[in-house]
Amino acid sequence: MPALLEVKDLTVEFQGDRGARKVLDGVHLQVRDGETLGIVGESGSGKSVLLTTIMGLLQPPWRVTTGQVRLQGRELLTLSERELGTIRGQELGLALANPRQRLNPILPIGRQLTNVLRAHRPQRLDEAVARAAELLSSVGIPDPMTRLQAYPHELSGGMCQRAILALAIAHAPRLLMVDEPTSGLDVTISAQILDLLRDAVRTLRSGLIVVSRDLAIVAHYCERVLVMRGGRVVEDAPVQWFFAAPRELYSRQLLRAAAASRDADLAEESAAVMNRASGVAPVLEVDRLVKRFPVKGGRLLTAVNDVSFTIGRGEAVALVGESGSGKTTVGRCILRLIEASEGTIRFKGHDISLLPTAQFRKLRSRIQMVFQDPFDSMDSRQRIGDAIMEPIRLTKTMSAGERRARVDALLDLVGLEHGSVSLYPHQMSAGQLQRVGVARAIATDPDLIVFDEPTSALDVSVRAEILNLLRDLQRRLGIAYLFISHDLTAVRRLCHRTAVLYLGRLVEVGETEALFSEPLHPYSRALLSSVLYPNPAQQRVPFALQGEIPSPINQPSGCTLHARCPLATEHCARIVPELDIKRPGRRLACLNVSDAGLSASDHVPEHEGSGR
Repeated sequence: MPALLEVKDLTVEFQGDRGARKVLDGVHLQVRDGETLGIVGESGSGKSVLLTTIMGLLQPPWRVTTGQVRLQGRELLTLSERELGTIRGQELGLALANPRQRLNPILPIGRQLTNVLRAHRPQRLDEAVARAAELLSSVGIPDPMTRLQAYPHELSGGMCQRAILALAIAHAPRLLMVDEPTSGLDVTISAQILDLLRDAVRTLRSGLIVVSRDLAIVAHYCERVLVMRGGRVVEDAPVQWFFAAPRELYSRQLLRAAAASRDADLAEESAAVMNRASGVAPVLEVDRLVKRFPVKGGRLLTAVNDVSFTIGRGEAVALVGESGSGKTTVGRCILRLIEASEGTIRFKGHDISLLPTAQFRKLRSRIQMVFQDPFDSMDSRQRIGDAIMEPIRLTKTMSAGERRARVDALLDLVGLEHGSVSLYPHQMSAGQLQRVGVARAIATDPDLIVFDEPTSALDVSVRAEILNLLRDLQRRLGIAYLFISHDLTAVRRLCHRTAVLYLGRLVEVGETEALFSEPLHPYSRALLSSVLYPNPAQQRVPFALQGEIPSPINQPSGCTLHARCPLATEHCARIVPELDIKRPGRRLACLNVSDAGLSASDHVPEHEGSGR
């Protein structure tokens, strides 16, 4: 019996101005009925080109030079576009990353779904609408009839990714392929999307190909793994064998980078940081910070609600929570990129929340920021040397020679060659550019750097390098970090303390390893129970919340989590819990967790949600 999908000796070339370049080089793979294959590799390894070729969507200057692609024994490479059109959607389904870029922004979600449904199976509009609602419901979108009328910009990133999945499974394809299905999504939403994919494949009894740079996804959701490098397959093995003993050096390097754990000295270092900070004014004090935004109809959206925390010299504090929890808004208020509605922000003892703009500008060089996307945060027309020199020129009195020497020293600090000064951003990789962003940030000798999702756009090995760089720079320079991220494995590896935000409020703050090992607040437990680790034997035990995160415009009364919380009692709907000390070094905002630990009504197994 032939495999569901069989690819043999597939070679694809890119015909550029300087001649042909191989993008895929003799690729072989098989997917059998009911099997899930994970394809991993760094950016540029050819993963996405492989999926595009299988779908028959390759366009010039890309071209197939050799090879075969057979679906249930039928050769796809020789089919006409008309013949391929009948296969796509019905026998082959494809769900891509960056869902907002894949959905038509001027059509409601329902229109896009019904168009796909009616393209392959003629049916009345009301029948297609009913089926579209069923599909949205099947991928976990609540109130599907209402969502059919929504446009992509009116849905969250997780909702859009679910809509993409609904489009891909609309005709129950024999083979479903997904490319970075959780890229840019929160861990809770990522877990839901992955569970939906697994359930869809089981229901459809189809094959599944998952392309991802996240080895933890492959470890927990795939039976086999294919490792690609430079357009070639360098390893093909069952998941258990691969994670136990990968054969190839490159595979071992990927696995080491993905499995890099928390620095063994970090817990001891955390205690030392706290001792040094005792009796000394923190670098940053945020006290009862509130930020509201006006919206249509005279209403207010409360993005940040009564948030208080401190950061000491040389300390890394993480701010975590789902999208919409207010993390980035807190960071922007600290930098005064937006103005706070209420509250106080003290930097090195100075109340900067009320400083006139001219006076605050003198302090701005001491507070820096590194952004999420390194390509978007750089001027594409500016050479790297000029980009690093700019903050030096604006804030320090130096001769031209001294500025050049300072740039060279900064390049050494972040591990870049001096020749990088003559390059433009497009001539560098994402990891190299993120190092440039760090160099710019430390160029002014800051006391505090705010990092906003600095690792989300990076490959696994580059991510490990950047985290190591940040640890090394903090130890050497004593800079305080506010690390805003949904990458909880990076948080565990880098940060001394972690603060958990939900719907604009802090719900738990504590030393990172203690919080990860035993999260006390129900929201922290739900968040951390969604974390996957690159080890098939390290199973997560879900601690699920009910429904979706409420709107920040119409927030629930009492505890904002009570409508979703499995531990909620009647008084949770009336009383707003204060962020109180429940244990030494642990602050918690929950009415149902005592000083000793979890409530008596909580019967969930011990350590559930710890991610261990």
